[in-house]
Amino acid sequence: MNPGDLLYQYEHVIIPGLFYKHGAAFLQIALTRQDEALFGMLEALFKETKTENPYRREDFKAELYESSDEYTSVKISYPNPERDPLCYCCYLFADSEGEKLRCYTVEKNTFEDEENKMLCAWSQEHRHSNYGLCSSEDYADYKKCVELFLFD
Repeated sequence: MNPGDLLYQYEHVIIPGLFYKHGAAFLQIALTRQDEALFGMLEALFKETKTENPYRREDFKAELYESSDEYTSVKISYPNPERDPLCYCCYLFADSEGEKLRCYTVEKNTFEDEENKMLCAWSQEHRHSNYGLCSSEDYADYKKCVELFLFD
Protein backbone atom coordinates (compact mmCIF):
# COMPACT_ATOMS: atom_id res chain seq x y z
CA MET A 1 0.00 0.00 0.00
CA ASN A 2 1.14 3.55 -0.70
CA PRO A 3 2.52 5.36 2.41
CA GLY A 4 0.68 8.56 1.45
CA ASP A 5 -2.63 6.68 1.36
CA LEU A 6 -1.98 5.30 4.84
CA LEU A 7 -1.06 8.75 6.12
CA TYR A 8 -4.27 10.10 4.60
CA GLN A 9 -6.28 7.44 6.44
CA TYR A 10 -4.47 8.29 9.68
CA GLU A 11 -5.00 12.07 9.35
CA HIS A 12 -8.58 12.02 8.04
CA VAL A 13 -10.13 8.90 9.57
CA ILE A 14 -8.18 7.56 12.55
CA ILE A 15 -7.32 10.77 14.43
CA PRO A 16 -10.80 12.36 14.00
CA GLY A 17 -12.49 9.03 14.78
CA LEU A 18 -10.58 8.56 18.03
CA PHE A 19 -11.15 12.19 18.99
CA TYR A 20 -14.90 12.00 18.44
CA LYS A 21 -15.09 8.68 20.28
CA HIS A 22 -13.03 9.71 23.32
CA GLY A 23 -13.33 13.52 23.34
CA ALA A 24 -11.27 15.48 25.84
CA ALA A 25 -9.66 12.25 27.08
CA PHE A 26 -8.08 11.83 23.64
CA LEU A 27 -6.66 15.37 23.86
CA GLN A 28 -5.02 14.51 27.18
CA ILE A 29 -3.57 11.28 25.84
CA ALA A 30 -2.25 13.01 22.70
CA LEU A 31 -0.53 15.62 24.86
CA THR A 32 0.94 13.35 27.54
CA ARG A 33 1.75 10.23 25.51
CA GLN A 34 2.64 11.65 22.10
CA ASP A 35 5.01 8.90 21.01
CA GLU A 36 2.59 6.11 21.78
CA ALA A 37 -0.64 7.93 20.98
CA LEU A 38 0.38 9.66 17.78
CA PHE A 39 3.33 7.96 16.14
CA GLY A 40 2.59 4.57 17.70
CA MET A 41 -0.82 4.42 16.05
CA LEU A 42 0.69 5.28 12.68
CA GLU A 43 3.38 2.64 13.14
CA ALA A 44 0.68 0.06 13.92
CA LEU A 45 -1.18 0.99 10.75
CA PHE A 46 1.98 0.50 8.67
CA LYS A 47 2.73 -2.82 10.37
CA GLU A 48 -0.83 -4.03 9.85
CA THR A 49 -0.57 -3.36 6.12
CA LYS A 50 3.01 -4.67 5.91
CA THR A 51 4.20 -1.34 4.52
CA GLU A 52 7.46 0.39 5.37
CA ASN A 53 6.88 3.62 7.29
CA PRO A 54 8.89 6.50 5.77
CA TYR A 55 7.71 9.05 8.36
CA ARG A 56 9.69 10.20 11.39
CA ARG A 57 8.51 10.24 14.99
CA GLU A 58 9.57 13.88 15.45
CA ASP A 59 7.21 15.00 12.65
CA PHE A 60 4.15 14.21 14.79
CA LYS A 61 3.61 16.59 17.67
CA ALA A 62 0.71 17.58 19.88
CA GLU A 63 0.65 20.89 21.70
CA LEU A 64 -1.90 22.57 23.88
CA TYR A 65 -2.91 25.62 21.92
CA GLU A 66 -5.42 27.18 24.25
CA SER A 67 -7.31 26.32 27.41
CA SER A 68 -10.08 28.57 28.71
CA ASP A 69 -13.36 28.36 30.57
CA GLU A 70 -15.11 27.84 27.23
CA TYR A 71 -12.91 25.32 25.42
CA THR A 72 -9.62 23.50 25.08
CA SER A 73 -7.78 23.23 21.79
CA VAL A 74 -4.87 21.04 20.76
CA LYS A 75 -2.82 21.28 17.58
CA ILE A 76 -1.42 18.09 16.10
CA SER A 77 1.37 18.70 13.59
CA TYR A 78 2.10 16.28 10.77
CA PRO A 79 5.02 15.88 8.33
CA ASN A 80 5.12 18.40 5.50
CA PRO A 81 2.55 16.96 3.06
CA GLU A 82 4.07 15.63 -0.13
CA ARG A 83 0.74 15.60 -2.02
CA ASP A 84 -2.87 16.75 -1.95
CA PRO A 85 -4.88 16.49 0.31
CA LEU A 86 -2.52 15.44 3.08
CA CYS A 87 -2.48 17.70 6.14
CA TYR A 88 -0.04 20.15 7.62
CA CYS A 89 -1.85 19.89 10.95
CA CYS A 90 -5.19 19.54 12.66
CA TYR A 91 -6.82 21.51 15.45
CA LEU A 92 -9.02 19.62 17.87
CA PHE A 93 -11.51 21.57 20.00
CA ALA A 94 -13.58 20.43 22.97
CA ASP A 95 -15.92 22.66 24.95
CA SER A 96 -15.63 22.75 28.74
CA GLU A 97 -18.37 20.11 29.15
CA GLY A 98 -16.75 17.86 26.54
CA GLU A 99 -19.99 17.77 24.58
CA LYS A 100 -19.12 19.93 21.59
CA LEU A 101 -16.15 18.52 19.67
CA ARG A 102 -14.69 19.74 16.39
CA CYS A 103 -11.80 18.59 14.22
CA TYR A 104 -10.31 21.09 11.73
CA THR A 105 -7.59 20.18 9.26
CA VAL A 106 -5.19 22.35 7.28
CA GLU A 107 -4.72 20.46 4.03
CA LYS A 108 -2.41 20.83 1.08
CA ASN A 109 -4.13 21.92 -2.11
CA THR A 110 -2.30 22.51 -5.37
CA PHE A 111 -4.08 24.52 -8.03
CA GLU A 112 -2.46 25.54 -11.30
CA ASP A 113 0.98 24.55 -9.95
CA GLU A 114 0.55 26.79 -6.90
CA GLU A 115 0.63 25.17 -3.48
CA ASN A 116 -2.09 26.38 -1.11
CA LYS A 117 -3.48 25.51 2.28
CA MET A 118 -7.17 24.75 2.69
CA LEU A 119 -9.02 24.87 6.00
CA CYS A 120 -11.35 21.91 6.29
CA ALA A 121 -13.27 20.05 8.96
CA TRP A 122 -14.34 16.49 9.64
CA SER A 123 -17.57 15.81 11.50
CA GLN A 124 -18.36 12.98 13.85
CA GLU A 125 -20.34 11.42 10.98
CA HIS A 126 -17.16 11.69 8.88
CA ARG A 127 -18.52 14.47 6.70
CA HIS A 128 -15.97 16.79 5.14
CA SER A 129 -16.40 20.58 5.07
CA ASN A 130 -14.18 22.98 3.17
CA TYR A 131 -13.81 26.55 4.47
CA GLY A 132 -11.51 27.76 1.70
CA LEU A 133 -7.95 28.98 1.49
CA CYS A 134 -5.89 29.53 4.62
CA SER A 135 -3.25 32.11 5.19
CA SER A 136 0.36 31.06 5.41
CA GLU A 137 0.37 32.06 9.10
CA ASP A 138 -0.55 29.31 11.54
CA TYR A 139 -2.09 31.70 14.03
CA ALA A 140 -4.47 33.19 11.43
CA ASP A 141 -5.63 29.67 10.58
CA TYR A 142 -6.12 28.94 14.24
CA LYS A 143 -8.16 32.13 14.76
CA LYS A 144 -10.47 31.04 11.94
CA CYS A 145 -10.91 27.66 13.67
CA VAL A 146 -11.79 29.42 16.93
CA GLU A 147 -14.43 31.51 15.13
CA LEU A 148 -15.87 28.41 13.47
CA PHE A 149 -15.95 26.53 16.76
CA LEU A 150 -17.53 29.31 18.79
CA PHE A 151 -20.17 30.29 16.25
CA ASP A 152 -21.03 26.86 14.86
